[in-house]
Amino acid sequence: MLKLRIAHSPDRLAGPAAEALRSAAARLAQCERMPRPHEMCEAHTLLARCWLAQGNRGAAETHLQQALRWTLPMGSADAEVDVLCELAETAAFSAEAQRRGTPASASAQASADAALGRARDYVAQAAERAGQVADSRWEIQVLLRISDVLDRCGDRSEAVLLQTRAMRLMAWEDTAPLPEPPDAMPTDGASIDA
Repeated sequence: MLKLRIAHSPDRLAGPAAEALRSAAARLAQCERMPRPHEMCEAHTLLARCWLAQGNRGAAETHLQQALRWTLPMGSADAEVDVLCELAETAAFSAEAQRRGTPASASAQASADAALGRARDYVAQAAERAGQVADSRWEIQVLLRISDVLDRCGDRSEAVLLQTRAMRLMAWEDTAPLPEPPDAMPTDGASIDA
């Protein structure tokens, strides 16, 4: 049986957010009994969001990385890209929080730089896979979402490139012909009245 440990214990926390965290941890424990990729990915993602709400970005990123691992057997570019976007946002948020801390020590700066590097790596992976998602509208949303991450990382020129890619897709989508409606009449020679 696969047994994954929860990154940090939610038992010491209080309040509604802590209750949501305990509920998400229980959901993950339930999913671990008979692990299915989609359910494990969802459980880790939910737990990551709860940890993020508690301000524990490290635990959030750990669970998002677990969720990403579970997207591989799913074979879903959409799920993989969504988790990569969340990872990029979480790492960028972590870097911003560490840079806001006072005083700015050398270790805090190194930690912030490492988080920025991870955010950029996640963005690159998401940008690479974005063209493989099922829907062009979703691809546009992904590109805009990760361009925002790059902008927050200070990579404005790269963010503009992704925004331009999204704008091209929007323009293409506006000019693409609509699909033909299916024929109402049978084509095999059968009669409607028969």
